[in-house]
Amino acid sequence: MRKVKLVALDMDGTVLNSKSELTDENKKILDKAAERGIFIVLCTGRTLTELYPCLDRFDKVRYAICTNGGFAVDLKTAERIYEELLPFNEAHNILKEAKNMDVAAELFIDGQAFLEKSAYDDMKTYHIERFKDLLSSTCKKISDAESFLLNRRQDIEKMNLFCKDAEKRAIMLDVCLRYNVSATFSLSYNVEVNSPFASKGKCLEFVCDYLKVKREEVMAFGDSLNDLSMLQYAGISVAMGNAIEEVKRSAAILAPSNEENGVARVLEGFI
Repeated sequence: MRKVKLVALDMDGTVLNSKSELTDENKKILDKAAERGIFIVLCTGRTLTELYPCLDRFDKVRYAICTNGGFAVDLKTAERIYEELLPFNEAHNILKEAKNMDVAAELFIDGQAFLEKSAYDDMKTYHIERFKDLLSSTCKKISDAESFLLNRRQDIEKMNLFCKDAEKRAIMLDVCLRYNVSATFSLSYNVEVNSPFASKGKCLEFVCDYLKVKREEVMAFGDSLNDLSMLQYAGISVAMGNAIEEVKRSAAILAPSNEENGVARVLEGFI
């Protein structure tokens, strides 16, 4: 059996259940791994303000990859050890097109999430109602993302685009791919936009080099398209039972779902 020195964990849909909770079973096995010297690295599409509410349950986690690889942070010192931002011009041009398609936007800037009022006030229509508590408590409400970014004129960590239906999501994804960006998704009706050089996989590679961990010593867990790059990088790739088919096909191991403590049930066999 391969020796695991680092575990890279997607959060929503992977190590967290549908209520956005870290169960006692998953926490117990993660604590056990950390106590044995294994690095536990959170790899999420969230930015810092959306990550903080969970950290009391991840008390043995020191490093996190945020905004799909937009940056990596040492949670003990708050130092960003890696950063790859989405250029202002690309983000602004995409926002102008999204505005004409009635697509709502969430911007991630300097560790803070800014959510458009249209989505904030009608989360059901934009299919984000299961994140209501998180978004309501961590996001700052803005009236218009395009105008907001134009006023700030700065590069950003990531952009989340929420669509009302699958057809608009497909069109929005095509729009994004006309620009020099990376576009992926983690929900049924969203598009997540990053720098063309940012991904969970690229950021994970940097973190592994930073921590002097070899690729073959990495185990990664994920469920969505934005996890694919880190699963392809890891020596041991694990797809959740609730993962999309493309992720399942790419993984070496298929775990039980996030509702069945799939992370704990696989990881316990490696520590």
